[in-house]
Amino acid sequence: MQIVPYTLKLLNRWEIFQMIADILTFAEPKADEMPQAYREKLLELSTLFEIYDEEIALQRRPSAKRLNEADKERNFAIRTMYKVMHTYTHYKYSPEKEVASQALLRIKKSYGSGREIARLPQDSKSAVIINLLQELSTDVAQQYIATLNLTDALRALETNNQIFKREDKIRKKLQAKYVTGVVKHARENLQSEFMEFVTLINALAVVEGQENYADLKQIIGAIVHRYVAKAKLRTKKEKA
Repeated sequence: MQIVPYTLKLLNRWEIFQMIADILTFAEPKADEMPQAYREKLLELSTLFEIYDEEIALQRRPSAKRLNEADKERNFAIRTMYKVMHTYTHYKYSPEKEVASQALLRIKKSYGSGREIARLPQDSKSAVIINLLQELSTDVAQQYIATLNLTDALRALETNNQIFKREDKIRKKLQAKYVTGVVKHARENLQSEFMEFVTLINALAVVEGQENYADLKQIIGAIVHRYVAKAKLRTKKEKA
C-alpha cells in the first residue's frame, strides 16, 4: 500500500474528513482480530479524527443565521418607528402626537430615513443604531416615544441590536481563531497520524504475512485513491 503524503494535500478539509471517516468505518470493526499495536494506533487516529471533526464543525457553525435574523428584526423595528413618526407629522386630532413625531424626526434627520438605515452595511448600521439609541434615551425623547406608542418598537430595536452585536462578535472571534490555523493544525496532526497508521499496517504485513492484511491494504488504498483522483480532477478543471 503506497500512499504518498503530498497527494493528501490535494484534498480540501472536507475531503480529508470524509476520507478518514470512510477508512475508520472499515478499519474499526477489524480491531478485535488485530494485534495490540494496530488497536493502539487506530485509537490514536480515531481520537485525532474526533478533534478535527469538532474544529471543522465550529468553523461552519451557523451563527450567521441568528445574525441575519437579528438584523431583519432591527430593520423592521426602525422602519416601523419611522413610518409611525411620519404618520403623525401633521395630525390635527392629537397635538401631542404631532409635536412628538416632529421632535423625534428632527433627532433622526441626521441619520437618514428608516429605509436608508436598513440598507446600510451591517457594521455601519450597528454604529448608526448605537448613536440613535443614545439620543433616544433622554427623558424627553422617551416621553415622545411613549406618546406615539413606540416603546415596544424601541425595545425591539435595542434588543435585536444587542443580539446582533453579540452574534457578530462570536462570528468574528471564530473567524480570527481559524485564521490563526487551528483547523490547519488539527488537519496536519490527523494526516500525520494516518500516515503512521498506514506505515504500521505495512510493517505488520511484512512481519505477519501479506495475506493477513491484503484486504485491509486494498480497501484503504482504494479509498485514498478515490478521493485523490476526485481532487486531481477538480484541480484540473479549476486550472482549465
